[in-house]
Amino acid sequence: MEASGSCSLELGNTKVVCSIQGPRASLGRLSSYSTSNSFSDSHARVECEVKYSPWYSAANLTDNASLQKKERQLSQQILSAVDASILTEKYPKTLISINVCILQACGGELSACIMAASLALLDAGIEIKDIVTSCTVMKGTLIGSNPANPPEDFLDPSDVDMEQVKREGRCLITLSSMASLGMLTSISMAGRYPIEVIPDMMNLGMDGCQKLRDTIRDAFL
Repeated sequence: MEASGSCSLELGNTKVVCSIQGPRASLGRLSSYSTSNSFSDSHARVECEVKYSPWYSAANLTDNASLQKKERQLSQQILSAVDASILTEKYPKTLISINVCILQACGGELSACIMAASLALLDAGIEIKDIVTSCTVMKGTLIGSNPANPPEDFLDPSDVDMEQVKREGRCLITLSSMASLGMLTSISMAGRYPIEVIPDMMNLGMDGCQKLRDTIRDAFL
């Protein structure tokens, strides 16, 4: 089926593509590893499916079960982030499909997928409340920095930095927002984090989302 809209997005060395199908008549079953909001005659149903490219999977020697689990998790996270932005009441009894392919993952793939999905929806002419932008905030020490330095907050760390964070159990937050409305659409946290560090990390992430929103707005105008 021909795509209604699409987007190719690069975030550093992370590369993703997204296509949108629909709104179309809502018939049949949802595809495997897709997630969907509850069906309603008065609203569109939205589904999302994420796949890693075959060459990425082969290069990283990822076993099939682990890969499918990660794809399902990303599908749920992307749908959670962008679903609230779609004016689904404008498209009753229809299905909107979001299909994302991760070509290269070098850190920040969740944020890249979320923004690619939102921009593809815009390209498809689907009415949305605002573009959803996303940032990952890391508290830790960047690779190559003096390990004696206290942990700092960084936006959009590389995959190498993120692996160090995972090994050390440091804090990692990915958040998405409709920045012009001041609305947080999703948040994902990993690692150990004292509650007092969260506000500063959230503020940095929201500021990053706003800057991305401004950049995208300027590109579309």
